[in-house]
Amino acid sequence: MDFSDILERSIRAVDAEIVAVRARPARDVLTDGRLKPRKESVHGARYVFPSTQQGLKYAEAVKVTVGSGVLEASVTETDDESVTLQLPEDMGERIDRLDVEWENDFVLRKLRDQLGRIQDEQDEVLRDRVMRVLAPEAGEAARGDIRDIEGLNARQAEAVAMSLAQPVTFIWGPPGTGKTSTLGPVMAGFLKQRKRVLFVSNTNRAVDVGLMSVLNRVDDASGIFRLGDPAMDDPRIDAHRFDVMAESARDALRSEILLAAADETEAERLTDRLVVLEFSLLRKARLVAATLAKVCTSELLADLDFDVVVLDEASMASIPYVLVMAAKAVAQVVIAGDPMQLPPIAQAEEPDARIWMETDIYALASGAASPAELFAWHDRNPSFTAFFDTQYRMRADLSDLISRVFYDGRLKSGLPPAKRRRSETSVRIVDTSPMGPSIRSRNGSGFQPVNEVHQEVVRNLVTSLVLKDLVNPYEIGIVVPFRSAVWDIRQTLRNDGFTEIEVGTVHTFQGREKQVIIFDTVMSGLLEHGRTRHFPVRPFDEAKSGLHVPRLLNVAFSRAKSRLYLVADLDHMRAIYARKFLGRLIGTIRKQGGD
Repeated sequence: MDFSDILERSIRAVDAEIVAVRARPARDVLTDGRLKPRKESVHGARYVFPSTQQGLKYAEAVKVTVGSGVLEASVTETDDESVTLQLPEDMGERIDRLDVEWENDFVLRKLRDQLGRIQDEQDEVLRDRVMRVLAPEAGEAARGDIRDIEGLNARQAEAVAMSLAQPVTFIWGPPGTGKTSTLGPVMAGFLKQRKRVLFVSNTNRAVDVGLMSVLNRVDDASGIFRLGDPAMDDPRIDAHRFDVMAESARDALRSEILLAAADETEAERLTDRLVVLEFSLLRKARLVAATLAKVCTSELLADLDFDVVVLDEASMASIPYVLVMAAKAVAQVVIAGDPMQLPPIAQAEEPDARIWMETDIYALASGAASPAELFAWHDRNPSFTAFFDTQYRMRADLSDLISRVFYDGRLKSGLPPAKRRRSETSVRIVDTSPMGPSIRSRNGSGFQPVNEVHQEVVRNLVTSLVLKDLVNPYEIGIVVPFRSAVWDIRQTLRNDGFTEIEVGTVHTFQGREKQVIIFDTVMSGLLEHGRTRHFPVRPFDEAKSGLHVPRLLNVAFSRAKSRLYLVADLDHMRAIYARKFLGRLIGTIRKQGGD
C-alpha cells in the first residue's frame, strides 16, 4: 500500500460523501417529544425526544414537519439516548411525531480538513505512523510481561501484554468477550509507563464505558479528561469532564474580560488567553477520551499528538477516520473491535468512494474478503493480533449458534448452562407464512415496506413475554431492518401501553444488549394486482451488500442475552434466500431445534 495513494483516495472518498450527504439531507422520525421547562431567555419552546441519532449533534440547521406545518428548529442538547430541539413556537406539552431533516456534512467537512493537513505537511513521520497501522509487520509475540490481572482471562491478559509492547495491536472481541473492559488495564498500563493516551470511539456511550473501565484500574485519576458530552449519568465521569474541570479557571478569566470590556484590545487579549488556557490543560492531560467526531471538530485537539491512540469499536470507523487517529499516535496504536459487527456506513454514489468509506481497518490491514480469510490473517500474526474466544453474556446454545455461523466455531461460552427443560431453546423462529402475510410499500422516499401481519405477531409476542413470562419491558428489544418499520411497531406497541420497549434498526442496537431480542425481518411478497411478487432487498442480499449481510445479522442476533425470536415468512425466505446466507442461517437454527 502506498501512503500517498491511500491519503488521496481517502480525500476523494470524503469529498464524494460530502456531495452525497448534501444532495440527500438526513431524515428521521422523532416520537414522544416532551416539553422542557422554559428558560426566561429562550424564545419558543424546547422539546426532548428519545433518539439514538448521532448525526443531529452536529446539525447546523434542522427542518421539522409537524402535521402539515414546516418549521425551522435548532438542536440544543444531545446524548446517546435523546435529542432536545428548540422550536420557534409552543406546540403543547407533548409532540407525538416529528419528521426532521438536516444536512449532515459538518463532521465530514472537518474530517476533510484534517486529511488535508496531513497531505499538506508531506511528513515522513506522519507517513510512518499511518503505515504502521495500515500495513502492520509481524514481530516476536510479546509474552514476557504476561501476568495475572484481576478479572481477566488468559487471552485478555495476553492482549494487555501485547498492547503495551507492540507498535500496533489488533484486538478482535466478539460480543460479550470483555473487549472494552480489557482496554481499561491496557490504558492503565500505558499511564503507568507515563505515556499520554488518546482514547476514541464512535459514540459517546462507548467512550463513557471505556473511560469507566480505565478509571476502575488506576490509583491516580488526575489528568484524565472526558472531552465532549457524556451519555452516561455517572458522577465519576462528570468529575473528569473537561468543560467542568476548566470552568473555575475560565470564570476567573471571564471576570477579567468583563472588567476590561471598555478596552477592546485588553478584552481581546484576555479572550485569547482563554483559548490558550484550555489548550494548555489538554497538553498536560495524561488521557483524553472523546468521540472520533469530537477529535475531528475540536480546534483544541487539531495540533495535539499523543504517545498512544486507543481506538475502540474500530470496525465501525471508516479508513479516513483511522488515518487521522493514527497520525496522532507518536509510538503505539491499539485497534479494538469486531470485524464481524457493523461496518462503516456511506452514502457516496461513486462506487470507489462508497467501497472505500465502507471498508474497515481490519479488512484493509488483513486484505481479507471473508471471515475465513480474516481468521487466517489472525492465525498468521499472533504477535500483533488477539482474538477473544470466551463470551460471558449469552446463553450457551445462543452463543454456540453465533459461534458456528459467524466465528468459525471458535467462540465458547464462559457461562454455566442455563437450567431449563431439554426441549427449550434460546433461539426460536416464528414462521408467519401460515398467516398469509404480504407487504405494501408506503409512499415516500426510499423503500418503506409495511407488513401488518408481522406487526400483529410482534405485538402478540410482546404481550406474552410481558404478561405471561413477566419479562421487564425494558429488557425487550425489537430490531427491524428498515427505519420506516420502527415507527410502525412503536405505534402498534404504544396503543397497548408498551412504551418502555426499545424499537430500532440494527444500527440502533450496535453495542447494546437486552435479555430478549425480537428480530422482525418485515419482508414478505409484495401483493400487486391480485398476485404476490417476491424479490430480494439490500439488508439480506449479499449480491447487493456482500459481507454486510452476515455482519448485520450477527449484530441483530448477538444483542440477545437469553432469548432470540426471529419473525420470518419462511415461504418468502425459501423463495428468495434458500441458497443465500440468510436461508442457510435459518436452516441452522431449525436444525438446532428453533422451530
